[in-house]
Amino acid sequence: MKIRIIFLLVFLMLSACEKEEPFIGSEFRVVVESTSDLICYLPVIRFLDKEAQVKDQTDLETLTYNAIRLDKVLNVVGNILIIEFTQVADEELLVCNTSGIPIPGVSIVKARLAD
Repeated sequence: MKIRIIFLLVFLMLSACEKEEPFIGSEFRVVVESTSDLICYLPVIRFLDKEAQVKDQTDLETLTYNAIRLDKVLNVVGNILIIEFTQVADEELLVCNTSGIPIPGVSIVKARLAD
């Protein structure tokens, strides 16, 4: 009986820790606006399409974000990219310079140059 209860508890804990990735599979067009902002020293991107979906998925009204985990090769001002993203995980959060208002971030899962 104890083994069944332990197994059930382990199963419940593992299923509760599953991370839902609702944005993976959705592609978005973005432009690289800056290779490094002054607050967190991260690339800055602006979404060019699917504005309502971006705002719904990020719970924010802005279309400009820091791009966490963007490949350095793609981090060129003016590059139009196709990306998939998720919200920033707790372990990806950074300590940023406090002199200014930080830009919210998204975590890049996949990125490529637009055709």
